[in-house]
Amino acid sequence: MKTKTLSWMTTAIALSACSGGPSPIEDGSTAADAQRDGASQPDGSIAMDAALDAATATDAAALDTATNDSANTDAGPACPTYQSLCNGRCIATSVDPNNCGGCDVRCAAGQVCVSNGCTSVCPSGLTACGGTCVDLQSDSAHCGACATACPAGQGCAGGRCTTAAILDPSGVSCAGGGPPVQIGGFESGAARCSGDIATVAFRWAICSCRDLQMSAPLVTDGFDSSRGPHTPGQLGGSVGVNNRFSNSNVSNVGGSLWVGTEMGIGSSAPQTIRQELHLDGSLQTSNTFSVAAEGWVNGNVLTSSTVSFGGALRVPATAMVASPPALTYTRLVREPVTVPDPCDCAPERVLPIGNIVTHHATRNDNSAIGLDARHFETDTTPRRVDLPCGRYYFTRIQGSTPITIVAHGRTAIFIGGDIATSNLVTITLDPTATLDIFVAGSVNTSAPLRFGSPNYPALTRVYVGGAQGFQVSNSSDLGANFYVPNGPVRSSAPLEVFGAVFAGTFETSNRVSVHYDRQVLRAADDCTPRIPTGDAGVPDAQTRDGGAPMCSSCRDCANQACIGGQCGMCRTSADCCAPLQCFSGRCVEVPG
Repeated sequence: MKTKTLSWMTTAIALSACSGGPSPIEDGSTAADAQRDGASQPDGSIAMDAALDAATATDAAALDTATNDSANTDAGPACPTYQSLCNGRCIATSVDPNNCGGCDVRCAAGQVCVSNGCTSVCPSGLTACGGTCVDLQSDSAHCGACATACPAGQGCAGGRCTTAAILDPSGVSCAGGGPPVQIGGFESGAARCSGDIATVAFRWAICSCRDLQMSAPLVTDGFDSSRGPHTPGQLGGSVGVNNRFSNSNVSNVGGSLWVGTEMGIGSSAPQTIRQELHLDGSLQTSNTFSVAAEGWVNGNVLTSSTVSFGGALRVPATAMVASPPALTYTRLVREPVTVPDPCDCAPERVLPIGNIVTHHATRNDNSAIGLDARHFETDTTPRRVDLPCGRYYFTRIQGSTPITIVAHGRTAIFIGGDIATSNLVTITLDPTATLDIFVAGSVNTSAPLRFGSPNYPALTRVYVGGAQGFQVSNSSDLGANFYVPNGPVRSSAPLEVFGAVFAGTFETSNRVSVHYDRQVLRAADDCTPRIPTGDAGVPDAQTRDGGAPMCSSCRDCANQACIGGQCGMCRTSADCCAPLQCFSGRCVEVPG
């Protein structure tokens, strides 16, 4: 073991170079290979010893005293998302109460810094400690209580200090947080940047390939975690269902509702849609149904109660529609109506999660840092694992004692089997990292789960490939985006998600709140070529090598318009990937 020269926290900040990181590593090689070949910038990587686990990425003092990287200057390129260039250093302004959302922006006494803004309340599952919202279950500087730091050689898991795994991060090159993560295992053989994958996968607060079935209140809304903390009721958070939307309780959808078959909508309680309605079938209801904007209904609109549209209602020429005052709209337009399936569930569009995990079972950075793939097969190994940037493989995650995994850079984790435990599992990251988790099996546990962070949900993406999907029966704190195309997302406990959920089918008997973080639409900014600024971004028009068309659909353009084989500005919302809308030439989640 080499001698440690910096604490883990100082290293994480000092290595957050404002260049956005070196060039992506081509798939088939490892971060260690790139370091040997000179493909990455030298970063003075340190060896990890036991003391590194006593630090935490949300420690404001460490943020203020991090060592300056001479490559970071105010005249240089912009810092990564959630960071600002302050006095020549990239600072994690997403959580720093002394630089909250910008340099020298100090939160008032009694306030905390959340998602680049000062507020008086921490998100669910987090506790205010020194002006920052931390997870007392996993924060090694605030383990179980504020300012209760774990000693050298230990880290926090389940709110208690426990033995931490001793790994050696000097085997990987993590300047600027490490290179953008390249994901292999696709049939084409070409690797894809993890940010590109996330941008296209997570356009909806909830998207279900088959049904959405609920018997409890549903609430979705939206926010941008790079611009300020979530507050309830903000516009955004669309819901898409390819088959049937059914809720016997109230729904309040903060975005649009898309239902892609004539199975349509079933409800026995009031439903509120705060943007558009797109329905490939009839709307027949005996309860209040309110749509704030326009509606597209490929069938009849009939009601024994009241149905209202804040804009035009578009129906086929032969459709039967109720008369006012039962049905109201600004104007009735009779024209052909087509509502395609909103969720990308066709076999050719579903991510091959099993193949991806298998591919990285042998193409990973485990050996570079001394990580055993079987680490979590028993309860006898350290329960706390801190990972530097890179790609890491575990055979499975199981056990009866609390487990904590923390990413400290651009990191991907691949799990060959299930996540199935009988105690708390926390998989999270510091504010300078990104984390992509690919699970070939399923997530099925009766214990609480903590994924990502509600401070910056867009930075964590979880992909689950097993037929049993994602099933929880205990209250969990989820600050991440979940892609579960082959199985159900099912919860018998209250479910609150800061992020997004893509499901094979969505079923719950308890209340659901999903706070969609539209910053995930900018995840492709981490890739090359970078996407220009703006909500969701607008790529420059260009062609691939040899002059071939760059795109065949909006999915090839980070959800932006593909016109004549070129990515560019949208003309109408039909140019955008649903549910995004065209506003001033850009495809955005919320116009304005």
